[in-house]
Formats: sequence, structure tokens, C-alpha cells
Amino acid sequence: MNYGKFLYNKKKLIKKNKKNHKIIQTKEIKLRAVTNDNDYNIKINKIIKFLNNNNKIKILIKFKGREIIHKDLGLNILNRIKKKICEDLKIANIEIFSKNIENNQLFMLLTPK
Repeated sequence: MNYGKFLYNKKKLIKKNKKNHKIIQTKEIKLRAVTNDNDYNIKINKIIKFLNNNNKIKILIKFKGREIIHKDLGLNILNRIKKKICEDLKIANIEIFSKNIENNQLFMLLTPK
């Protein structure tokens, strides 16, 4: 076997593997602890759209100023999203669910089923 044929087959194999490789992006959805219901519903629709496109989703709940005292408001929003997406629609799994505030944020990571 000559070296040129070996290189050709190697490039062909790499190209074939790259073609079959599936790229998964991570999308980020930002909410506040005091987000209204209409805005919440729009964000839920965006989450469903991203999950149907096989993207991972990182949901951030941001706290500003004295909102940090009301951690339960942020956890309620994350629990509502978890109930709606994972239990009712069953289109995602929870990869990470943070119950501790880091850098004035709570977050949850969802992966598509």
C-alpha cells in the first residue's frame, strides 16, 4: 500500500466521521425572581422550541439587590419550569439543579430526551 492511498483513506474516514457527528449547543434562558406570568409563558415556549431542536438549556434566575433574601421565589420559578417541562410534557431531563445561590444566580441545566 502506498503512502498516498493511506492518506486519502484517512482523510475520507475523518470526513465521514465529521459528517455523522452531531453538534449540541447550550442555549441560555435568563429570568428574574419577579418575572410576570406572560413573560414566563414566552420563556417556556422558547425552552420547548430549543429542546425540540436538541439543544441543551441553561436556565438562570438572576437576583438584584435585596431580592437575594427571597431565594424561595427563584426556586418556585425553577420548580414550575421543572414541573411543566419534565413532568407534564416529558421532553427533557434535568442534568443539574442548583439549590444554592452562586454569584446572585440560581441555575438549572436541561437536556433533551
